[in-house]
Amino acid sequence: MGYRRLLLTRWSRRDSLAIVVIATTVAFLTGTTLVVGAMGAQTAAIADEYDVNGQAIYYESMASAQASNGDDALVVPVAVVTEPNDTDAYVVGVPSDTTREFRNRTSIAIASPPQNGVALESIRAPTNRTLAGTNARRTVQVVPQNRSNGIFPPHWYTASTETVERFGVTGAFVVEPPSSSNGGGTPLRSAFSFFVIGTQHVLSVLQMMAIGVGIIVGVVVFGITRMTVRDRLRAIRVIRSTGGSRRSLVLLFGARTGALALVGTLLGYAAGVILTNVAVSIGVSAGVPTSLQTRVTTRLASVLLPMYAGIVVIGVVAGVLAVRPAVQRLPARADSLPNGRKSVRIPSRNRDLGSLSVLDWRLLVPSLGTLAVFVTAVILVASVGTVVATSTTTSGTTISDPNAAHPIASKIPAEYANVLRKQGMSASPEILSFTVHEGQPMLVRGADYSSFENVSGATLESGQRPQHADEAVVGADLARTLNIELNETLTVGGSTDTAVARVRVVGMYSATGTLDDQLLVSLPVARHLSRVEQGRVHLIRTANSTEQFDARNSVAVLDVTTPSTVTADNTMTAQIHLKNFGTGTATRTIPIRFGAYSDSVTTSVKANERITVTAQIPTNRTGTFTLRVGSYRQPVSVAARDSIAVRGVPKRAPPGSTPLVRVVNATGAAIENASVSVGNETVRTDGNGRVRVRFAATGPTTVQVEHGNKETTQEVLVSEQADRTLSSRFRVEPKNPGILTRPSARLTLYNPWNETLQRTVELVDGTETHRRTLTLSPGARRPVVVRLDRKSPGSHQLTATADGRTLAQTKYVVSGDERVVAAVASGGAEGTSAIGTAVRTVFGNLSLLVVVVLCLAGAMTVGGTTATVAYVVHSHRRSIGIRRATGASHKRVLSLLLEDALKVGVVAVSGALGVATLVVVALSRSGQLVFYGVRAAPSVTAPVIIGVVAGCFGLLLVSVFVVAKSLLAGAPAPLLVETPARERRAASGDDADE
Repeated sequence: MGYRRLLLTRWSRRDSLAIVVIATTVAFLTGTTLVVGAMGAQTAAIADEYDVNGQAIYYESMASAQASNGDDALVVPVAVVTEPNDTDAYVVGVPSDTTREFRNRTSIAIASPPQNGVALESIRAPTNRTLAGTNARRTVQVVPQNRSNGIFPPHWYTASTETVERFGVTGAFVVEPPSSSNGGGTPLRSAFSFFVIGTQHVLSVLQMMAIGVGIIVGVVVFGITRMTVRDRLRAIRVIRSTGGSRRSLVLLFGARTGALALVGTLLGYAAGVILTNVAVSIGVSAGVPTSLQTRVTTRLASVLLPMYAGIVVIGVVAGVLAVRPAVQRLPARADSLPNGRKSVRIPSRNRDLGSLSVLDWRLLVPSLGTLAVFVTAVILVASVGTVVATSTTTSGTTISDPNAAHPIASKIPAEYANVLRKQGMSASPEILSFTVHEGQPMLVRGADYSSFENVSGATLESGQRPQHADEAVVGADLARTLNIELNETLTVGGSTDTAVARVRVVGMYSATGTLDDQLLVSLPVARHLSRVEQGRVHLIRTANSTEQFDARNSVAVLDVTTPSTVTADNTMTAQIHLKNFGTGTATRTIPIRFGAYSDSVTTSVKANERITVTAQIPTNRTGTFTLRVGSYRQPVSVAARDSIAVRGVPKRAPPGSTPLVRVVNATGAAIENASVSVGNETVRTDGNGRVRVRFAATGPTTVQVEHGNKETTQEVLVSEQADRTLSSRFRVEPKNPGILTRPSARLTLYNPWNETLQRTVELVDGTETHRRTLTLSPGARRPVVVRLDRKSPGSHQLTATADGRTLAQTKYVVSGDERVVAAVASGGAEGTSAIGTAVRTVFGNLSLLVVVVLCLAGAMTVGGTTATVAYVVHSHRRSIGIRRATGASHKRVLSLLLEDALKVGVVAVSGALGVATLVVVALSRSGQLVFYGVRAAPSVTAPVIIGVVAGCFGLLLVSVFVVAKSLLAGAPAPLLVETPARERRAASGDDADE
């Protein structure tokens, strides 16, 4: 029993070196898994508020859509029609009988169709248009429709299903709620799926890397165990001669190497956790904007534990395979192995070049293994880094909101692009959307293609430039990744809001870096998918630096604040918000026009400063006029002082309803005893100007109000399909918050109807949504107060909806010294593209991930290479001692060792570089190197090869130098003993001295 205990528990210095190899390898796997897991948790946390809200599937025929229609789904027929300007447009047929119930049940907003004709959001007054479908050419009435937050684009027509059938159905959408979605369609809100699927791709590459590292561990452990077996050949011969069985020896050595692997795994786990947390702490201290939290979660444990178990099993198998040749021989011959003392030789004509003076070629296999892992990690990181660098090291500027957590939260005026163009600089206003196409992440960029091309240096490879809103161009790499072809029509879902659109790919372009991995759509489509309000974009890219601004034209009008209605023969106060983008103080004269009135204001603005200028504008005539301040436009209504108006009259009302209306004058004061007539019924207002009016018959109805010699009318459509909407009033407190202030939005809701209403009310402030469910009895008033997040300086729009219908909208202006140009911002983006910023923020700080992976891979390579070198050098200590005893100097012996290491290094480094290149190329060709929709090409460039070769040779030579110096430090006599006493006792199993 003594030899069994000694073989299992008595470990020599060489066994300790094997533990070091395993521990550094496990530390690499553990640290990389923790960082990637933290990255996945961070991206999932960001996307969690944008979880999937149903899906849409487009079918080429109505029959196919109805055949696959589930019980909870809604089928929406579609007709493609030709407009008078010869462009194609979509008409969606909304089934009136089921849409309202579907909307209330699923919270998926779909606008109700008009009773006659078609509806379009982009028009303000009814008009007639001739539309040609596949079945008929019809002249229809196009009426305005406010359908904000509807899932279909605002430039699509909405009609009844009967109208679409008359034009000719060309396809149909099946809209499914989350409860019945089977995952085969396009998510209506894709951000969550985009991040989750992208993170899974990263983890899959990590798992493949873990398999490769496990194989390397097996090779290294096998090599070191085989050397250990050679050191114990005498003990094996004795055990076999005294009755020890082959099976027991195989099991003992398997258990021994398994124990070594287990200890190395435990040490490697501890080192990986500690080193990763240290790296994150150093990154935070150095100012790297990261919130990664590296901890072992249940999900990560499910990845790490099988990995650790595999390494231990590999250790056991390596021990068994290494000892079998020795125990299968007869006891008398068990002290030798086939070719056990021979070095690897190369052909005789190269014998002098390939022969080693002191070391032997046993150093090759373990060195090649550890170096191959290191080179593979470097090439993978360089492949991703090179793609990002091509779009993050340009000389241009990306203008975005520096206070935004990520690009899709940034909202800046598109007007900034005009300021840049006045300087002779190319500028491209753009909107980003994270979507999913056929289960794969896809980055969609909204931009004007000509502006995008000028800024990005893109080249149209085939097809044509997009001419219409529903046309798109695709990057060559994305087309290859997702198999997208020219003239293919794609269904694209919303990013952080519920939406869907169809675009036809009319061209394919090539560009540098990640710009080649995107679908480029029009700004109207991107604005719909991302719910970016009109006049704003996520970012503006330029091809030049903002330092080229000239002080003469660097001042831009950001916003103008005025009342929506003013009285005639008075003055209107207009607040003009200006921003100086230049590097010096600038003076600008800004023209002002309002009706027949024309004037200007002149002001000086310091560099990067934002100011507000007040102008008093006379209001002489009644009517609606456009206020023009520079390039800014805003309509303002001018009413007579003694005019009257009626408030609270709905645009649509069901028959039998009696809403409460209020009659006021131009200043908003109540008018008592005003007569309000609907049909043949006339009622009079009370002291508060209020009265209930009754709508009886269906159809267009006129509400006529009279007081004195003044009168006003308002049209109402009385319909069975009309909803009862709440009256509302918005207020933001304070009116002009600063950048450090969290404003409050106060929405006062009023039920003017003669029945109790229950509504789900949403307050939308950019990407921030607040939801409340309220019940209001007839005549009840209910305030809803919401605390908003801090916002960047500028104008922000607040929208209130009830069950998908817009109730009210208001704007508020945040004042302060914002840093809109990202070159000046601390979160900065000069020379940083949108995808570069997104990778750094939304994807969990790629820079930190790269540094941690490279450091851990380097530590693994240093540990494994040093341990292997130390093992081989120590096995030749007697040869080194003889050379020292026969007069060889320290320098001579050291030079021979370094020369041997250099010869081994040539083969090991060449082999490692070849293996790593083949692995990365194979991953790329199999489509495994696609991260968040971006294809990373293998980066085997000259700088990478030079850096890798220099690093590998440096590791080998430094390892040999350090180990050799420790051996040569003392007298040569101890080196003449082939095996130190302690290791000799452990090898022979003799514990008499213990």
